[in-house]
Formats: sequence, structure tokens, C-alpha cells
Amino acid sequence: MERSLILVADDEAAIRNVMVAMLEARGYSAVPAPDAASALELFRSRQPAFKLLVTDIDMPDMNGIELSQTVLAEVPDARILLVSGKPLPQATRFPLLMKPFTAAELCQAVTSALA
Repeated sequence: MERSLILVADDEAAIRNVMVAMLEARGYSAVPAPDAASALELFRSRQPAFKLLVTDIDMPDMNGIELSQTVLAEVPDARILLVSGKPLPQATRFPLLMKPFTAAELCQAVTSALA
């Protein structure tokens, strides 16, 4: 069975690395990106394509919602999961996982986003 390839974008290295480790421990293949620009470059260049983008909302330069909108403009059926430590001021069409979360909560959110 093919492992789902997931792109993890978070500007905090410790959080990004923990998310990658959590996902890989549950059988996913996860690729880290330290910011939105790197995530876009990876997203555009990676074959086979990523099955899911997991992105922090609060990042410098381009936030996770802007990154998600850019990805969807290029790949309309892309799957997105937002993570945040702060409540969102406005509603978003993307699923949201609030920090802090457990490995089980992350993987449940990923499974739902991929479904």
C-alpha cells in the first residue's frame, strides 16, 4: 500500500519536526518546509504529488491561509489541514487543528482531511 505523501509547513523547527515524526510513526511520508515559499517550491516540484498540505496559519511573509489559497489556485482538489495555536478571527473553509495536539489528534485530523 502506498504511503500518503504529506507536506508539513511550519516556521517553528521544533513543531515542524515533531509533526513530521508523529506522521511518519503512523505510516505517512512527511516532508518538512520551514516557510510558505519553501512549501510552494516543494509542492510545485514534487512528483509524485503531495496528498495533503499541513500548514501553520501564523507564519512570516505568507501565512498558512494565503499558502493554502495559492496551492488551491494551482491544484483545485488539493487537500489542506491548518494548524494554529490561536483561534481564527474569521471562518475558513479549511479544517483546523488547534495546538497543542497529540499524535493521535494529528493523525485523526490528517485521516479526515485525506478522506
